[in-house]
Amino acid sequence: MTRPVKVAGGGLITRTAAANAAMTASQHLEIALTRRPGSDLPVRIMERLTGHPVAGGPARVAVGQTTQSLLAASAVIMARLMSRVPVVVALAAESLFLVMTNAAVARVLNLGDMPWAWSHRDLATDLTHKTSLATTAVLLTRGQHAVER
Repeated sequence: MTRPVKVAGGGLITRTAAANAAMTASQHLEIALTRRPGSDLPVRIMERLTGHPVAGGPARVAVGQTTQSLLAASAVIMARLMSRVPVVVALAAESLFLVMTNAAVARVLNLGDMPWAWSHRDLATDLTHKTSLATTAVLLTRGQHAVER
């Protein structure tokens, strides 16, 4: 039996921050390995929703992380809702849900295409990051409720 992952506080905000940090780390690692430019899609989504441009520098980073945190919060909530589903099924379903949700928002805002129009590399990259997010959310959520089973 695996030991549950514990996070101090363990609430939605703490788990969201941890899940967001995991996805950010996977993004930075992948960008360093592949040397591709970073994505500004989270910032462009917020700019489109608010109708205001975001200045460069720290403001742009903060807005990008805030937008990405909304995705992380949905991952944590979904992981909690799927806490009785087998882990492999939960990870697959949540990863695909996160890819599709993110793509649908970008599509609705005219900022991107749906995954079936992406290159294989772009799809693999997005699945990697969303799976790191889903894995962290599932581990944190199941760790918090492991005693209840």
